[in-house]
Amino acid sequence: MGFLDKLFKPWMGEDEYKAARAVAKVDDPETLRRIMAEAPTSRARVAAMVKLDDQELFREVALTSDDAELVTSAGRRVDDLATLDSVLDRDLPNFIYADKREVAKQLLSVKKLELDALASEVPEMDDAVCLVGLGVYDPKEDTSRWSWYIDHRSYQYEDLENSARSLRRAAVERLAELGDDDGLAEIILRAPDDSDFELAVSSIRDKGVLDRLVLEGDLHYKARQSVMAHMDNADLLRELMGAKDPFQIIPEVAMKRLTELPCTDGKAHEWVTISEEDNNALGPYTEGYHTIDWVKRCRKCGIELKGSS
Repeated sequence: MGFLDKLFKPWMGEDEYKAARAVAKVDDPETLRRIMAEAPTSRARVAAMVKLDDQELFREVALTSDDAELVTSAGRRVDDLATLDSVLDRDLPNFIYADKREVAKQLLSVKKLELDALASEVPEMDDAVCLVGLGVYDPKEDTSRWSWYIDHRSYQYEDLENSARSLRRAAVERLAELGDDDGLAEIILRAPDDSDFELAVSSIRDKGVLDRLVLEGDLHYKARQSVMAHMDNADLLRELMGAKDPFQIIPEVAMKRLTELPCTDGKAHEWVTISEEDNNALGPYTEGYHTIDWVKRCRKCGIELKGSS
């Protein structure tokens, strides 16, 4: 490279820092594109591309350039999911795992924006099938193809999870507003997060839907407990008290719900204390702070209530 080139085109120098500083003084788009094509340093090429700030250019570079530095830098700025998906599929020399991980961060950020936009549209949606799909959306499934490059502890993934949670909640709230108990029941069966089926269960108006879920639905333990805690069918709850459960969770939840409902005669339960136990489990130095564990039984229907005081 000649002296005049370095004098009049300082971005053509081989000093990364000086070349990038020289690019900062250039405003002509044509010159910036020449720098991208001709500059010997990666900093100068990247600086020129960034200064052009053109999404079409970012996409073109990310998809077609053989310069791994430019591809990675463009990928960090692309706002199009399809392009980012294709970029992560590229097999280039020097386009290594760390570079693809940077592009994956951008993919998560763009996906988050997409979910936020969807959530803003949910209050006006009437399509129950679409709402159910949004109500059970799981970002892990949507990004599983690139899980190798995704840091699930990163703030980008945490932000995506939070947006997905907000989207699911908005969908459940909209289904509740529409009075679509069947849609809510579908979400209870398929919800990826505990808080989602809790909201769906509490939003169901027809309690018979809850009965059907317990009898016919393939519910996991937490969802089954949540459904039972909102049931009003005392006869079915009494049947569930005799269910075979190695952990005695279902019978206990059924009994607890029965204590919250009226007794068999439609009136209040009449509780009789059947046992009391001094619980000093905190140790010998906590005198005066221990509790009394008690069990009470309804003299009319026989269900038991446990507690402490």
